[in-house]
Amino acid sequence: MYSHPTETIYQAFVKAYESALANYEAVSLLAGRGFDAQATSLAVLALEEVGKMILIDGLLFARTGDERYKRYKSGNLSHRDKLDALELFPLLLNYLMRFEPRCNENVTR
Repeated sequence: MYSHPTETIYQAFVKAYESALANYEAVSLLAGRGFDAQATSLAVLALEEVGKMILIDGLLFARTGDERYKRYKSGNLSHRDKLDALELFPLLLNYLMRFEPRCNENVTR
């Protein structure tokens, strides 16, 4: 049995995406006004949200107690684990592009 319903995973993914986007927009405003230190801090938080998206994506095929589930449970609370998950970002980006109609003709299958 899988550990999380698909709708729960979807909602968590959307919230992490929206949080990353909101942080990015704040970074743009702060950096534009010369608040570089604050912008850098928020940029790291935005990257952590992307890392969280990767960990959440792993829940699609996770079963309670398996490695994917354990990685999400520990990684969701760990700044380092969320940032480490960014190594998988190119794979996630390629995967997500497969569902973007504007990119379909340019994606290698």
